Amino acid sequence: GMGRGAGAARRAVAAAALLWGAAGAAAAVSSSAMSSSGCCPMKCDGAQGEEYSCECLSDAAPLGGELAENGEACVCCNGPKLNDGVPGVKVIEILYDLGEVLPGQVINTDLSETNLSMPPGPAAIVGSLGEMVDEDGNQVPLSEMYNHHLVVVPRTIVPVPLQGEIEDPGEFQPSPETERAQELIYDAGFSVSAGVCSIGLGTGAGAESRHTGFWKPAGYGDVYASGDAPWGANFHVLNLRNVSSVRDCVQCNCDYMKSEPRNEGLVDPDAIGGGISCCSDGTFCPTDLPEGDLGEPKRYFYRMTIQYIDLAEPQAEPVVPIVHTTLYPHTLRGLGPINYGYEVCEYEYNTPVCGPDAPPDGEWPAPYPPYTSCVEAPEGGWRSQISKTYTVQKDFYAIAMLAHLHNGAVHMTMYNGTETTEDNIICRANARYGTGEELEAGNEFGFLVQIGECGWEPPGLFIPNGTEFTLVAEYIATPPEEIASDPLAQQLAFSAPYEGVMAYWSITGTPADGKQDMFWIAREGEPAGGEEAVCSFNPGVEYFTTRGRGEETEANAAQADSDAEAEGEPEGEPEG
Repeated sequence: GMGRGAGAARRAVAAAALLWGAAGAAAAVSSSAMSSSGCCPMKCDGAQGEEYSCECLSDAAPLGGELAENGEACVCCNGPKLNDGVPGVKVIEILYDLGEVLPGQVINTDLSETNLSMPPGPAAIVGSLGEMVDEDGNQVPLSEMYNHHLVVVPRTIVPVPLQGEIEDPGEFQPSPETERAQELIYDAGFSVSAGVCSIGLGTGAGAESRHTGFWKPAGYGDVYASGDAPWGANFHVLNLRNVSSVRDCVQCNCDYMKSEPRNEGLVDPDAIGGGISCCSDGTFCPTDLPEGDLGEPKRYFYRMTIQYIDLAEPQAEPVVPIVHTTLYPHTLRGLGPINYGYEVCEYEYNTPVCGPDAPPDGEWPAPYPPYTSCVEAPEGGWRSQISKTYTVQKDFYAIAMLAHLHNGAVHMTMYNGTETTEDNIICRANARYGTGEELEAGNEFGFLVQIGECGWEPPGLFIPNGTEFTLVAEYIATPPEEIASDPLAQQLAFSAPYEGVMAYWSITGTPADGKQDMFWIAREGEPAGGEEAVCSFNPGVEYFTTRGRGEETEANAAQADSDAEAEGEPEGEPEG
C-alpha cells in the first residue's frame, strides 16, 4: 500500500542513520557517520543573497556539495533540486482568481467556502511554491500585494473506517479516536499531521513561499486520497498600494486598522498589538488617497506550482507517506496543559523593542508573551526570543525541518537538549531578506523572501524516545533610534516592534517502527484544574476524529446525526 512496505527497510538501515541523543550534539557527530546519512545538520546563511548557500555545523569533509570559502562542507538549500530527475514527478500550476482588489484592501477567504483544485488523489505532493501574479501572469512584488499566508487542507477524509472508543476519559491525552484514526490512515498509506498544534493533513506558507518549497527527498511525500474533491483554501493577502504605513498594514496593527472608518464593526475595539483578528476579510488598511477616492481596482491571482506524483498511474513508484509534527513555542501558558495534556497553541504573538530597561524575563505585559526574553546580538543591536522545550515519546526519523516566520525574524533554531548553545544546534532556519529594489518581485528590499530548510537523506536523522529539544524563535528588537548599531536591522524594510508575528516549526519524517500510533511529542501534564480535555486546536485547521470535517456527504452527515442522537449530543454537532 503506497510504500508502507518500506517500514522494514527503514528499520534495517537504522544503524547507518545519523544518530544523536541526549548526550551528543549534532555538531559533534563524526564525519563518517555523516557520510553514511548523506547530509549533515545545516543552517542557512541569510547573508549569501541570491546564492543562499548552507554551511555545515562541523568541520567534516565536503559531502557532495561545493566547498565553502571557510573550508566547511556546503550543502545547497535550493530545494527544487531534491526531486530533479525523479521518475514520475509532475509539475502543475494552479491559478486562483482573487478578483479586483482596491488599494489597502484585505482579503482573508473562508477555508470552508474557498475551493482550490489540487491534483486528484491518490497522489503525493513533494514540493510547492506560491506567489502573486497579475492578469498577464507577471510576478507581483510583496511590496504591492503582500502574501500574509495561504493554508490549504483536503476536504475529504481517506476511505478507511475511523473507529475507536474513549476507554478512560480521565487519562487526558490525545483522543483515542484521533490516535486510532491516524494509525488507520497511516497504515493505509496516507500522510497525517500528528499534533501538537494541528491534527490534519494540509500545508501553508506566507511571504517566503516564492522561494521556500517544503521539498521532500525522492521516495517520500505528502500522500493523500481526496479524489477529485477540491481542497479548502484560506488566502490572506493585503494590498499595499497607497497605504499610509506599510509597516502597520503588513503587521495588521490593531490601532492602525481601527483608525480606518471602513473597518467599523470589523475590528475588535479592545484588540491590542497586531494580527489576523484586526485585518479580517473586507477590512482596509488606511491609504493616503484623497478623501472619497478609493483608488483603482486591480485584478490579482495566486499562482501555486505543485510538484507531485500521481500514484494512480500503474508505473508509479511507491512513496513513503510522511508524518508532520507542528510546534509553536508561543502558547497560552497561563491556561496550563488543557489541550489533551498540551498547552494551547496560539496563532500569533507580538515582539517588543528591547534594551537595558526591558522588563525581566517572565514579566512582560500585554500584548507581549510574558515569557519573552531580550538578548544583545553579537553583531550589534537587540533580539527578542521566545523558547519552549519538548520531550520525544516515540522513536522517529526526521527527513526535514522548516519554519514559518514573519518580517523582523532573524531565525528559528532547534537545539538538542535544554542548553541553547551553538554546539547543540540541530537545525537553524534563517530568514533571508530582499536586497533589490522595492518593486523587484522576489527580491523586494527589506521584505522576508525565503526561509531556510534543513534536510537529511533517507532514512533521515534518528531521534529516539526520551530526547529533549528546545525551540527558540528570535526577532530583531533594536530600538529604532539605535538602528545604526545593528547591521541586520538596517537590511529590513521597517524596524521593531514586530506585531502579529508567527514562529511555526515543522518536523517531517516517519515513525521508526512504521506505526503512527501516538503523537511524537509527550504530553505536558494534566489539564489545569483537573477538567476534562478541551478540544482547543486552532480553528480552521481540519483534523481527523471519528467524523469527517468540511463538506460532508449525505451518508457521513446521516451517520454523524445518528451517532449524536445515540450519545445524546445535539444533532449535527461534530465531536470536539
